[in-house]
Amino acid sequence: MSRRWFSWHLLIFAFVIIMLGITSYLYLIPLKAYFLSFIFFSLIAYLLYNSIAGLLNQTKIKIDDFELKIKHGPIPWPGNQTIKHSDFVQISTFPIYNGQRTIGYNLTATLASGERKRLLSNIRESHEALFLEQEMRSYLGLRDKHTVGEYGDKLSPPSSLLEVAQMSDDLQPLSQQSTKRLLHKPKSIKTQKSDGKYSFAWKWKNQSIIKLFMGIIFTIFFFPTFLFSTNSEALASANIFVFFMLLFGLAGIYLTYTAIAGYVNKTTISLDQSNLRVTHEPLPWRNHKLNRDDITQLYTKKVRIKNGVYAYHLIAILAGGKRLKLFSTRDSKIPMFIAQELEAHLDIEDTFVEEEFLWEYKPAVGDFKSLFTYKYRRNSSD
Repeated sequence: MSRRWFSWHLLIFAFVIIMLGITSYLYLIPLKAYFLSFIFFSLIAYLLYNSIAGLLNQTKIKIDDFELKIKHGPIPWPGNQTIKHSDFVQISTFPIYNGQRTIGYNLTATLASGERKRLLSNIRESHEALFLEQEMRSYLGLRDKHTVGEYGDKLSPPSSLLEVAQMSDDLQPLSQQSTKRLLHKPKSIKTQKSDGKYSFAWKWKNQSIIKLFMGIIFTIFFFPTFLFSTNSEALASANIFVFFMLLFGLAGIYLTYTAIAGYVNKTTISLDQSNLRVTHEPLPWRNHKLNRDDITQLYTKKVRIKNGVYAYHLIAILAGGKRLKLFSTRDSKIPMFIAQELEAHLDIEDTFVEEEFLWEYKPAVGDFKSLFTYKYRRNSSD
């Protein structure tokens, strides 16, 4: 089995790193800041190496009659290993958390010595990790045993999806089934009711140190370089260079603003006798005010931002069929709970919408393998 690491995002990231290196050379060397230049160029070299590895590398997994081999290449990368069949006791998938958000999955082996050894790290998609777990156990002849903390520990599937997994012949189309379940209020949401007004509020808690760091770096380096280049006859004639300096400087401001908003902002949804209001504060963001009678349906939509990272939108269907995104969050439980409560308060009958997100859970080993599209493939040469 093999898996390519390639992602289009890395092409953009590599280009940004190269531009950052050129800018740093033009900005730091004339100032004779040699120590700072060494530190900064070392960081750039590290990031560029990671980007090139992400673009070119692939992971190969070979299992023969005696051992399992994992190799990353062609760019050298840590994590190559060989383990004997007899050393394996269990293989499990563990989620990687950033706060309450899942950002990836690790494939881990429990060995006969009691040691846990990480086989693969930062697998972005849960179904990829689960498929690899299932296939490797099958090759090694291991039975599936529960491991504390593995993916799926805290999730319970709705019964209708279990019926899909069992491939019953008498199933109705999914749109005709009652696939939703009542959700309890997430701990992050604060609710309030007074004088016929309902409100829900929660803090974003979407902290990203990397985004804030990159935003500050872009702003500090690219804007001064842009100003410097406009005052330099040699550089001012290079219009494309000046344009990119301005573009990355503006990108730095955007990244810094959104990163700070993720730390300090909160969203409040209030429903009174006339209107539904969605407000974000203290930093300005896009707010909404709707006539409550115009809302015909509410649902949650799952959108992939990049590999392994998803956003969940609360969508309102208005009279006339128009669809409006009210807010977006990384926690699926928030829009699902809000939609459930608002539909109850607005006396809206809940109906299934084709693009609606329902629930997530870990399937049992061997269940509905054909329903997934896997990015991993078996190679006859492996």
